[in-house]
Amino acid sequence: MSKALKKGRCIDPCGYDAGKNIKGKKQHILVDTVGLLLHALVHPADIQDRDGSVLVLKTLFGRYPFLRRLYADGGYQGPIFAKGQKKARPGLTTEIIKRSDTAKGF
Repeated sequence: MSKALKKGRCIDPCGYDAGKNIKGKKQHILVDTVGLLLHALVHPADIQDRDGSVLVLKTLFGRYPFLRRLYADGGYQGPIFAKGQKKARPGLTTEIIKRSDTAKGF
């Protein structure tokens, strides 16, 4: 009998996030204002946050046509995300929420 091997690493590769100095995966989630999950995407850690968020918007495939406003943290600001967001969901307005200078921790 041959020994069965786990195929997790081969099937779902992880990446390296040089900014956080970690190897693994990132999750992007889209929730409503109450916090209920609308959509999620998991990808290797070497994909930047702005690029991963555009992937989330592209994979909605016309779901949630009622979405009008997107709130995102400071990691998603910049022309790369803005251009990708306008291409993926042109009717969506994005508001970047800045972190408070007095906030501590996560």
